[in-house]
Amino acid sequence: METRAAIPERWRRVAIEVKTRAPGRAVLLLSAALLVPLWAFPLFPSQDGPSHVANSWILLSLLTGRNRELTAVYQINFEPFPNWFSHASLAGLLTVLGPVAAEKVFLTVFILMMVASFRYALTALRPESAALFGLIVPFVYDSSLHLGYYNRAFASVPFFLSLGFWIRREGRLGIRGASSLAALLLWLYFCAAVSLALAVLGLGLLLIAVTVDEHLRAVPDRGRALLRRSLALAAAALPALLLLARFKAQESSDVVGPGPGWLERLRALATLEPLVSLDARERWLSSGLAAVLAIAFVALIVTRVRKREWRWPDGLLALKAP
Repeated sequence: METRAAIPERWRRVAIEVKTRAPGRAVLLLSAALLVPLWAFPLFPSQDGPSHVANSWILLSLLTGRNRELTAVYQINFEPFPNWFSHASLAGLLTVLGPVAAEKVFLTVFILMMVASFRYALTALRPESAALFGLIVPFVYDSSLHLGYYNRAFASVPFFLSLGFWIRREGRLGIRGASSLAALLLWLYFCAAVSLALAVLGLGLLLIAVTVDEHLRAVPDRGRALLRRSLALAAAALPALLLLARFKAQESSDVVGPGPGWLERLRALATLEPLVSLDARERWLSSGLAAVLAIAFVALIVTRVRKREWRWPDGLLALKAP
């Protein structure tokens, strides 16, 4: 018979095994479930998706010299503008796949990387929170994907990777780390400029949070650590921000029409309207999810205040608050 001391040890080993193996299996199962709607039908329904594939085919034709008649109408613009990522990726896939298969493979990679990058960032914040990666499910098939805004949708991947990369190293980046973060931010720039701005803002908030945390704990050499973190983050963000500034300077000032006002933007954010993809009745679901997340956010803040269990990664809460 097992002794009392042996029983807790046995369950401890079981718990460790579950934590190390179960999340990996769960990730695979969830990813497979998310891929079913993509591959169960002949085509993926999207608004601009077919035009993205067509533009990528034209790009590939111009690069390879095929369909020379296209050169009389089109010319490649090699300027480093945002939104290059999906077109370049699809053009590469079209070298070996047909248009429909290329789009589905591209979206398959997106879904798999979306789940993996979110879990990567989540475990960077709190390793014990790995099992909560399923929270990303409602945000995978959002309006960006169904509208065919593939660059905007894919931007979530380098966004999560950038934040997770910085958090895992607590901002202590050497030359290799700063170069890796710079590559992630450049990838983010070539997906969507707005997501790049949000990522840099998030990284800045994390830098402030870790600095305040070290000041409160009176960590030795915290001033030198702040200088090193700041220089590393500035060096990593500089290439992407320079490209963004160049793009904004060259962008046409002509306005097609008035954009949405602040009240409309806030309403869309408060009701998670970007999750409404195909039917206006989905607003009930998105609004309900927004209410649940808002309650969880308030409860988290109250718990932090009561228990005084602040951690510097909680600086990202400031990015969530607006």
